[in-house]
Amino acid sequence: IGDAIVVTGYHGDSHAGLQLLLDPELRQDASNFINAADLQQHREILISAHQRPQPRLDILPLLEQLQSNASQVFSVAGMDSSDGLADAIVQICQASKVGATLARSTMPISASLSQLFPDTALDSALSGGEDFELVLCMPEPISRELVEKIGRGAAIIGQIARSPDIILIDDLTDNSPIYLDRHSAFQHFSLD
Repeated sequence: IGDAIVVTGYHGDSHAGLQLLLDPELRQDASNFINAADLQQHREILISAHQRPQPRLDILPLLEQLQSNASQVFSVAGMDSSDGLADAIVQICQASKVGATLARSTMPISASLSQLFPDTALDSALSGGEDFELVLCMPEPISRELVEKIGRGAAIIGQIARSPDIILIDDLTDNSPIYLDRHSAFQHFSLD
């Protein structure tokens, strides 16, 4: 209870890249871009995220370094987010019999995703999958150090709570909170 929830990078890019690959005619409103080259660069970033994912093997040495420098031993719960960010958080919380409170404003969404898919970026980040980032739960002071060491795309997105609910607070708008569960996460072979 009270541990911070850390993600090691952006989520949703791979899902958007797959959408672009499946529908080459997919056109997005380019009015947000200075020129067509910027639009093409964002498309390439998303497609590359899908075709050449980078598993976060670089994180273990950082965790070992933080552990060796810490004044006391700390535990880390975590898993990869290859089936989506929401799925990883739900699985960690269910296995630990806890809940979580997340903030929409801290969701790690890349500029490419938010520019090309502004209406579906959050959904892609939560349930798109294939991003191969890590979701880690650890004491808050250690998590701040880790996020600083990782840099680009890493973020503290919430906190582990005693309540079994997993709630995404929309602190950017007046929308109601979103309750995450196994049904809101990516489902293999779903009939929906």
